[in-house]
Amino acid sequence: MKIRLTRLTQVIIVLFAILSLRLVELQVLRGPRYSRLSDRNRIRKILRPAPRGRIFDRNGILLADTRPSFTIAVIPTETNDSALAILGAILHQSVTELKQRLKPIAAFPAPINIYRNVDLETVSRIEENKFRLPGVLVRVDPVRNYPYGSLYSHIIGHLGEITDEELARDSSYHRMDFVGRTGVEASYEKILRGRDGYEFVEVDARGREIGPIPEKRPELPVA
Repeated sequence: MKIRLTRLTQVIIVLFAILSLRLVELQVLRGPRYSRLSDRNRIRKILRPAPRGRIFDRNGILLADTRPSFTIAVIPTETNDSALAILGAILHQSVTELKQRLKPIAAFPAPINIYRNVDLETVSRIEENKFRLPGVLVRVDPVRNYPYGSLYSHIIGHLGEITDEELARDSSYHRMDFVGRTGVEASYEKILRGRDGYEFVEVDARGREIGPIPEKRPELPVA
């Protein structure tokens, strides 16, 4: 009886030792890694585009500024074919066209802009169907505004969406950014583009935003 009790005690000690070693491995040795993985599931980094710099003439008259507009963004890792079909019907686009837009960044876990300057009716339809559109967001981003229309376009110039080749050369830009192509817009691109900001928000298991994270300070955009 005494021998059995001794063996049982030894087995229990060995099991506790194994369990302790496993806990040390998970919490101490691999703890930082699992913490990072947890943050990736809980924290979403949101890009806040900088408003483009304003352009004045020599008399201080405003020739170009920015205005807020609605932008449709998609988180490729959180959406699905059903959501893309519904979104395509709202935007009058095929699922194939939407997938083509998302193809280069299909594994990206952050919101990616796919349509800018969307009208209020379209935004309302997306919000009405929000429960069927996982990974689809409506954001408010700044877009270029010319108070005098095309009157001074030969001097001010115009913007164009950045190309894949330009993105490959300069990683500080993002997909669907607009860059100066001609005139003042092109000549002073580095000054006018500003610096984008970021903020961090907490999301639930379904990817829905809960709110900002106080521990992570946002970086404000700079015009």
